[in-house]
This record gives sequence, C-alpha cells and structure tokens, in this order.
Amino acid sequence: MPGQLPLVSYILVNWNTEELLPRALDSIAAQDFPLREVILVNNDSPGFSELDLSAYDMKVVQAGGNRGFAEGNNIGIRESRGDVVVLLNCDAALEPGFTKRAVEVLETRPRCGTVVPKILRDDMSGTLDSTGHLMREDRTPLNRGAGEPDNGLYDMPGPVFGGTAAAIAYRREMLEQVSMDVEVFSRDFFAYFEDVDLDWRAQLAGWEAWYEPACRAIHRGHGSGGRAGTRIQRIAEKNRYLMLVRNDTIASQLPMWIPLAIYETWHFLMTLLRPWVWPSLLSFLACLPRALHYRSWSRRHRRIPQGRVAAQFIQRGSMLPPTVAASGKLAGGSPEQDEERYPLVSILIINFNGLSLTRACLESALLQTYENCEIIVIDNGSEADEASLLAMDFPQLRIHRLEHNLGFSGGVNWAVSLSKGDYIALVNNDSVMDPDCIANLMYAQRRTGADAVSGRLVDITERNQVVPLLNALAIEQEDDVVWDLLQASMDALEESRRNHGLSIYGYIVRDSFAGQDTCFYPSGGLCLLKRSSVSLWLPQFFPQQYFAYQEDVWQGFALRHAAGRIAKAPAAAAVHLASSSTRSLGRPRLRFYQERNRIMNLLCWLPASVIWCMLPMYWLVGLLAGLRSLFTKPADWLGEVAAHCWLATHPLQILRMRQEWRSRGNADKEMLAMLSGQVRGSGGALNRLSLAWCRLVGIDCLETSRKEN
Repeated sequence: MPGQLPLVSYILVNWNTEELLPRALDSIAAQDFPLREVILVNNDSPGFSELDLSAYDMKVVQAGGNRGFAEGNNIGIRESRGDVVVLLNCDAALEPGFTKRAVEVLETRPRCGTVVPKILRDDMSGTLDSTGHLMREDRTPLNRGAGEPDNGLYDMPGPVFGGTAAAIAYRREMLEQVSMDVEVFSRDFFAYFEDVDLDWRAQLAGWEAWYEPACRAIHRGHGSGGRAGTRIQRIAEKNRYLMLVRNDTIASQLPMWIPLAIYETWHFLMTLLRPWVWPSLLSFLACLPRALHYRSWSRRHRRIPQGRVAAQFIQRGSMLPPTVAASGKLAGGSPEQDEERYPLVSILIINFNGLSLTRACLESALLQTYENCEIIVIDNGSEADEASLLAMDFPQLRIHRLEHNLGFSGGVNWAVSLSKGDYIALVNNDSVMDPDCIANLMYAQRRTGADAVSGRLVDITERNQVVPLLNALAIEQEDDVVWDLLQASMDALEESRRNHGLSIYGYIVRDSFAGQDTCFYPSGGLCLLKRSSVSLWLPQFFPQQYFAYQEDVWQGFALRHAAGRIAKAPAAAAVHLASSSTRSLGRPRLRFYQERNRIMNLLCWLPASVIWCMLPMYWLVGLLAGLRSLFTKPADWLGEVAAHCWLATHPLQILRMRQEWRSRGNADKEMLAMLSGQVRGSGGALNRLSLAWCRLVGIDCLETSRKEN
C-alpha cells in the first residue's frame, strides 16, 4: 500500500434496513477519495426489491437467504478487491473525510490493522456510541464512551482493543492473515461478538487497532432488529463463550480468576431466571468442534502471547484513558525561540466534589508569573455537574467531566492524555499556589536537570489560614519580618520546610533529606515532571488500579529505578488544605488504598533479596501496626485487613506488574541508598532495631550510605 493510492472497498449488508440504506450510500459517495468500490450484500431482505438503487455505482450480491451479519460481510469481503476494507452498517453513515484519514493512518502505521472511528448516536444529541472496544477482566467487552457526551475526552488518538464493525476500516493484509478458510468473521457467530472476536484474533497476531477521532460516523443502532429479542439474547449468549474458546487460555485467566468467577457466578444465576436462553447451550455445543479446530489452527499464527494481550484488560467499572498520540509534537504556541526558553507546562488539576476549593486553585493558577501554561481540569465524577459550573466561571480553560470517579490516578491519566506540554505539573485542587510556584519549579528543573521536581506544600486544616500563609510565603526570606500568625499557621510553615523521605517499609521518614535539594519521590500534591522522562509508562502516568494514595511514591520508585533524579524546590510553594478531597472515601476505604498501595510499591520495586532479608522486620512492624489500629482505630484496622486480603488473593497480578515495571531499569543500588532504614523516623527502640537489622543483613540504606561517605 505505501507509495500508491490504495483501492478502498466499502461493504454493506442489508437486512430490513431499506429506509436507511440510501443515507449510508450517500455518505460513501461524499468521501473525498477517488479509488473505491461499493459492494452491497442483500440478506434476502423482504423489502429490497422495492428499493431503487440505480443512482448508485455499486455491486449488489444476493446472499440467498438471511446469512447473518458475520457471513454477509464475509461474502462482501470475498467479492471485494480493495487494499482497505471499510465495513458500514446500513443504519450508519460516514462523515466527510473518514476514508482519507483512515488511509493516512494505515499508511503511516505499518502494524496498524484496524482504524477505529469516533461513532456518535444518530439522534442529534451529541452522545457517543463508541470510541473503540475495551475488554474487561471478566471477559465482557464494552464500547468505550457509549452513552457519554462528546465533550472532548476522546479527542486523542491512540491504541484500543478494537472497534465495532458498524463503521470501521481494516487492512486487507490483516484480515487475510487472521482468517481461516477465507472466513474473516466466523459464520457460527451469525451476529454479535463477531467483531470483538476479530479484535482479539488481530491482537494475538500482532496487529494494532488505532483509534482516530478525526474519522467520524453516526449510527442508529439495531436497525435490523432489537437486541432485546429472545433470539438475539440466545445468539449473544452462545457467541461470548465461542469467542473465549477461540481466543482465551486458562493461563491468562488465572491472574484474573476472581473477577471472572464473580461474573460467571452472577451470570449463571441470572441465566437460571431466563429459561428462553437455555437453548443457547445446545447451539454452543454444536459450534464447539469448529471453534476448537480454529483454536488449534490459530496457535500456529499467533505472534503475541495471550497473557500480554490479557494484560490490557480492565477492571469492571473502570475506564482506560484515551492514549497519547505517538507524535509528541506540540500544536500551536509561541515562536520557536520562546518555546525553547519557556517550554509549555501543562498544569493538571483533578476535582471531586470540591467546587469552591477548585475555584480557588484555578484562580491561583491563572495568576502564575510563568506565562507559557495550559490548564486542564478533570471533574472526576462529582455528584453534581461541577465541570459545567467551573466552565461558566473559567471559559478560557479546558475543563472535562468524567462520568465516574476514577480516583486521583485515573483522573491524572485522563488529564495527561489530553495535555500537550513538555512538562507536566500536578497540583491538588485543594491547594492555592504562590504566584511564582510554577516559575520556581521550572527554575529548579533547569538548574538541576532533574527528571522531576517536588514543590513545597504548607498543610493546613482550616481555610482561614490560606491568605495569611500566602502572605507569609511572599516575605519569608526577609530577615526583619515580625510574624503575626496563629500558632497553627506558624507550625505549618515550619513543618513545610522539612524535607521528608521514605523508609524501606514505605512510610514517610521525617526530614531524612535535611539540607539537601533532593527527595525520594515527587509529591503528587505539587510537582513538575519532564514528559520525556516518564514517556516509557504513558498513557498510564500512574497505575490505574492504585486509585488514590502512594501513586506518587510509585512514580518515585519508577524514576529512581531508572536512575532518574528528583529535586526539591522549597521556593515553589502552595498552601494545602490537607485531605479535604479524600474524606468522603471513609476511613476503611481510605486505609485500604493507603496500605495496599504501600505494600504493592515494596513488592513490585524492591529487589527480591531485600524483601527476603527484611521479611522478619516486615512481619514484626506489620503486627505492631495492626494491633495499634485494632485498639485505637478499628475502622483503619478493617481497611488494613481488607488490603492484606486483596494482596493475598492477587499474587499473579503483582508478579506481572513487578516484571513489567522492573524491566525499565536496573539502578537498584542507587535506589536503596535513598531509602531510610528506619520505620518512620521518629526515634525509639523500633527504629534502632530496624537500623541494626539492616546492618546485620547488609542492606545499604540511606543511613549506612551516609556513614560510608
């Protein structure tokens, strides 16, 4: 295909869609792409003979009966000659430019086999129908963005699992490679799940499915018959299990056995209440020999292990962010000279039921003295539509709303995928920045060359402390200042000057980096990261499953493991109303995330030899912490127990994450030298015992490294 204009074959299958068919054909005729052929397969639709299609240049193929969507498209594909195959439902229509952009994607991405468009519902509501397929861990697919407003969240191109065959472009080379006996879609499927089955087969064969929002279409949905019909339910029931037999393996299911078992148990109970679905079991058994035959054949053609494909499956209830385009080129902006001196900084702010706090944060962001900034706000599923309210107050900013609360990690992932800056600044929505905050973060980065820079948060508990502390920060360096602050504000100001670190147990260690311009991890409440330094793990800027807490510690481990540098910039300051955004989680859930994510960081990042040597101390410290929580904070104890139960039931998932994350560096010695050997760094017998144990087993932690120096 490269170097020449490809022929594009449009395939349509008609069954009781005569009323909508002319619109679909008109949308093909409006495409600004010269080389095309149109093939219409008629599935013996009763009203087709009354339709006048003489105005359209196309080939009509009679299927000789209702062969279903799958076999109907197979007939059309066999009749076609194009290098690019566009499937279009008769109840759908392409917007102008669809074909041209799809061909451009296929030409520039040689391993792309599928171009997935943005499809909107055909009701003039601006509601999305699909922006690509996702697969859940329980092996149930979904259309990403379905039912959500088209508000810009899905305007970034990137890889997806696949796409709905209602409107899609395929590379013929890919279709031929994954087809057995000239069957692109298995005829056993008839309709439903046949496109997801093809997505899975293409992934296993090493082909990429690329979401391109510039390709747009509209779709009526179920134009050939309602999906709620009992026959359709039986077909869909059979097809899901056929899809699993053809593509899935028990080995790839084991790490996700809990969500799969939960779903299958619930599904079995629901099926018992729907006796009209029971005959689907007989249909499945009839199709099983052919599915097993395909499974045996396909094993010889797979390039990607099933476990790697399954690694992109998502948890039920979560949504992956749209991925960042491969070209990291910035659009628009200042002249080249100014871009070099003042590179674009993307300030990302996540809101969740914190309208007044976010307003104050945005006001401080707009007052920053660093000029080349873009501000992106993600409303993380607030109970009210706070995104609309913020957009009224700040029409110049990019404000987007998520339908569900994806946590701090998920919200940041969305924001990063929408950002364009060479530098990414994370700012808690319950913070008010000093006007020079971003400028000082950038100055520290330029001065040190660090991959990340952590700012300084002045933690407060009452909102009336914000303005006095901002004034105090502005004159902090003056020697003749007479402080007129409440004692709580003075304490907060003094505490913020301390440069805390992290222990080998994953706890904060007070002032372990005193007098240094470095720290172990960049605080997610206020920090700056160089995009090129974190590009290896984009679009998952933070692990999606972390939800909240310890995700910034994860970032520190990731950077340190790759021999990255993290600087501290005390001059870059903000006043922070501590924990105001997470109080609604409740203590058990909050402690669950804190404890689970802390231990996951240790299990996934520390060398195995260190974990083994520290195991007795981990058990002792964990036992003492658990007993203290049980008698002083029972709600915290419940969350901690839940965290340990989760860890005990997900060993394979943790091993998979550990293998993936630790493959990106090998600076273990340097990383350990930045970790304190104390437990929490507040003195006492337990800290002394911990340091003695580290010396005994030969672990070079922060304290032993300093003595050697």
